[in-house]
Amino acid sequence: MLDDPKDDRHIITFSGDNGLRQNETYELPVDRMLLKSKNNPTDADGLPVATVEASNGKCRQLGSFVTGKISNISCSATDNNGKTYQLEFKSDGAPTLLWHVKESQPTIQ
Repeated sequence: MLDDPKDDRHIITFSGDNGLRQNETYELPVDRMLLKSKNNPTDADGLPVATVEASNGKCRQLGSFVTGKISNISCSATDNNGKTYQLEFKSDGAPTLLWHVKESQPTIQ
């Protein structure tokens, strides 16, 4: 999420394939970013549809979701126009909360 007081739905997702884990470090090569904003076209549910930006970069996670202890996540990627996007997360030491969401049939008709 971006801290943008004019756009409370601005989201950047760093995405890629073939991540590599070595002990407590996980690195993911980033080849695209998904950019969502209130200015994007919306889908049938009224949610913004992401714009896919080809990019080059990487994300690095220190810690493990399995143990619930993530100390740091950082991502940096540059799009084809030379604009760089960066994310830095540092844990306060509290255990990581992980929710599993299961798809189900809609309850509202």
